Amino acid sequence: MSKNHRILLGTCEIVRQLYELRGAFRKLGHVAESMIYHKEIFYRDLDYDHTLLPESLFPEWVQTSTNPAVRIPRGVVNRAHRMSRLAYFLTAFDTYIFQFGESLMPGNRDFPILKRLGKKIVCVFQGSDIRHWSGAQPVREMFGLRAYASYKDFGRPLDQVLRTLRMAERYADVLVFQPSYGEMAVRPYHHLHLAVDLSLYDFDISEREVPVVVHAPSNRSNKGTTEILQMLDTLKGEGLKFELQLLEGLPNAEVIRRLRDADIVVDELNEAHYGMLALEAFATGCAVAGGNHPGLVPIPPDRPGVHIAPDIFLDRMRTLIGDRAYRVERARRGREYVVAHHDAETVAKNLLTALDRPAERPCDYYPTFFAEKYRLPEGEIIPDDLLRLTAEIVQTYGLPAEADPADMVRRGLIAPEGVDLTSISRWNRETLGKTHSSGVVWY
Repeated sequence: MSKNHRILLGTCEIVRQLYELRGAFRKLGHVAESMIYHKEIFYRDLDYDHTLLPESLFPEWVQTSTNPAVRIPRGVVNRAHRMSRLAYFLTAFDTYIFQFGESLMPGNRDFPILKRLGKKIVCVFQGSDIRHWSGAQPVREMFGLRAYASYKDFGRPLDQVLRTLRMAERYADVLVFQPSYGEMAVRPYHHLHLAVDLSLYDFDISEREVPVVVHAPSNRSNKGTTEILQMLDTLKGEGLKFELQLLEGLPNAEVIRRLRDADIVVDELNEAHYGMLALEAFATGCAVAGGNHPGLVPIPPDRPGVHIAPDIFLDRMRTLIGDRAYRVERARRGREYVVAHHDAETVAKNLLTALDRPAERPCDYYPTFFAEKYRLPEGEIIPDDLLRLTAEIVQTYGLPAEADPADMVRRGLIAPEGVDLTSISRWNRETLGKTHSSGVVWY
């Protein structure tokens, strides 16, 4: 068991993770508190220890006044008030778990402060926070997947993505994410296992002859909803019998209720791995069709989801809908899989082991794409401070054996100064394979 920790989890809720991990850490005997700046619409019913919603110390006429004699002192008082509240969060805990690139201060400016105070930091990323189309597109194409146009049209700018990731790579003690959106990484990291409180999910396999098929996209453009619905219409036209339920904009508790009475969940198209919806479906007794690409995301092995992509969707769904025995077998394995890999207490224990006893939990992924192959989009330039930050990280954590630091400088990815190109440590398959019992994963 790790030492007793005082843990702050914040500051943005994504798929119940702050809430679930807080409960798990408490069950393990740690002090854990959650802090958010605003509630997420799908989880409004969840309670958090600290919700720092924007607030005013003044009556409305003072707060809205544009008179400099009022506005300037009002701003001074408001900032002082916010900083006084922030001081508690910077000092009252020894371990900080942040997700989706957010932390206590804008731009992760609290990271160097926390490190100077001797605090431990865990950064958890979950997709668009560190994904950029210029990395996602070539990597996905390498594995036969497609990067949606929305990655480019609505994704974050490159400098914002890199700043978010590099600040974590520079200051965090533990990094957690997946290679299906970690194309820009240079530092080794751990696999993300989403935490699930299994007590919330009643398990029941309906075994209907005519299955209920659910699709519940949080973002239609990123989930492939248009294509999914078109192909399901094709199957209907062939005479395949199923009931389709499209769930959108519902609170999470209502989605879970609907899943309890469903048979199949169609999650995401052109994706390498599953998300929280798939886990909730596994936990309630559904078979799942979605991302399950063993090449791009090989951990954990033997996943029960049925992998779908545009060219195989119709055949896979014909089998899943038409073969009841196959469907039931996949659903039964799903619950067992969630228990084995995603139980919240297990996830919490593994995070603390990586933090307290890193030799017992070596990194799962040793990234190569950015260092060896990444090319900046035409006209894009990485700011000098980010180039220097990347150079610091590379100097500290090393590079894959095949990467050429001088070439990275020529490609505009690291600063030429501040890096001794002759002294950067290297990792390679053979060396790591001898020390990493679960195997070394590259992409």
